[in-house]
Amino acid sequence: MLGMGAQEIAIIAIVLIIVVGPDDLPGMLRTVGRWIGSIQSLARDFRRQIDTMADEAGLAEEKKLFDQARAFNPKKLAQEALDPGGHIAKDLSETQKAADEVSLALRTQDLKQKVLQPAPAESPANSSTKSPTKSSAGALETPAPMPTSVKEPAQAPAQQPPEKPAQQKGAS
Repeated sequence: MLGMGAQEIAIIAIVLIIVVGPDDLPGMLRTVGRWIGSIQSLARDFRRQIDTMADEAGLAEEKKLFDQARAFNPKKLAQEALDPGGHIAKDLSETQKAADEVSLALRTQDLKQKVLQPAPAESPANSSTKSPTKSSAGALETPAPMPTSVKEPAQAPAQQPPEKPAQQKGAS
């Protein structure tokens, strides 16, 4: 409606109540409604006159062609040609739903297995000597150490060697 939102309409209504007053507002709105009705009537009459002149000039066929061109929807035509009954689209949506359910079930099962099965116990020395494995993409991956159990906290990292004392700036 002319690009006006609810806030603009509310502001206009408040201003009208303040300026016109609540007693005269219904009569004024009736008058405005009559004006809008007469303007719409004039627009319909103008359109009818234009259509009549177009018919007299022999433009009815061009108007039909224009209306057909406006209603042309190649996507809908392609869908009707490829899948007239809509069976393929229905089967695809059912297949997608089933695939989503299977994927969710597999992820849930995988998570349950990870949570319920404790990881094999490893010593910190063995976990650092693991050799990198090659992934399917060909890149080398180093496996991350896993905690031994869900209930136990992760082991503290190994202590690092002490840092070397900083060199003095004056001696070079």
